Amino acid sequence: MGSATMPAPGRRLPVWLVVTRSYGFVWEERREFVLPIAVIALLSLAYSAFVPEQHMPPGRLPSAELLLGFALRFGMALLLALTSMSFVVGVHRAVLLDEFRRGIASFHWDRNLLRYFGTSLALGVIGVLCFTAVGLVLLVALRLAAGSGITVGLGLVVAYLAAGVLLLRLVLALPAAAIGRQDRLTLSWRSTRGHLLRLLAICLLTWLPFLVVGLLLFGIQAGTAIMAMRSGVPVSPATFRASLPAQVLWSVLGGISAPVIAVMLSLCYDVLVRGGGPRDQGATGVSG
Repeated sequence: MGSATMPAPGRRLPVWLVVTRSYGFVWEERREFVLPIAVIALLSLAYSAFVPEQHMPPGRLPSAELLLGFALRFGMALLLALTSMSFVVGVHRAVLLDEFRRGIASFHWDRNLLRYFGTSLALGVIGVLCFTAVGLVLLVALRLAAGSGITVGLGLVVAYLAAGVLLLRLVLALPAAAIGRQDRLTLSWRSTRGHLLRLLAICLLTWLPFLVVGLLLFGIQAGTAIMAMRSGVPVSPATFRASLPAQVLWSVLGGISAPVIAVMLSLCYDVLVRGGGPRDQGATGVSG
């Protein structure tokens, strides 16, 4: 197995090197990653293509069948999220601790996953609270200043940007959680200081290929739907999403993106927290 970590670059994030190494590492380990990626893709496909959406009827109490449908969708979504996280935890540990597992063992159903899941929830709550607080303050200020709809929209954009910046400063808490760090939020906040623009560039460039492929896939779906409508075939949002080949491609795309993003975050952690090196001495790396 190869190592994705890099020599110490003087604590300055090498943008292009991190991006290319993220994809390169996943390609080098493709034989080890193909099974977990396939499992995640199949779960994603089962959720998006075969679990029906549920809609609450207006003015009526939900039936037992409707509640069961909601529970099924929630359960599948939770299973998909936990399975993806259990694989991502293994990718973080492979990059940062040289801890490689094969096949089904690539999924970490242990305390490392619980830490990762808890940290992910914490980041989500922090992002929502930041957006809500900034958005409310700006909306109240604009309301008092008799702002127009455009200014209110700009206020919401500012709230989104504030939440995004905050989460970007805290995102290294995820690889820190995967390897057992206890001070992960404060560690990420301290380590990303002064590196925000480079970290943003790395995230955007790493996401760019998936965004381009996703837009192309969406364009194909939209074009197919438009052609069907012109032919007199009724097209609903459900039938728009129901194309099985498109769902398969979306699911595979999501499965591949998980390890690439995980390697990218691990490399940023390696540079900013450890300054490069073979092992994080502050990590407990508890399994089991």
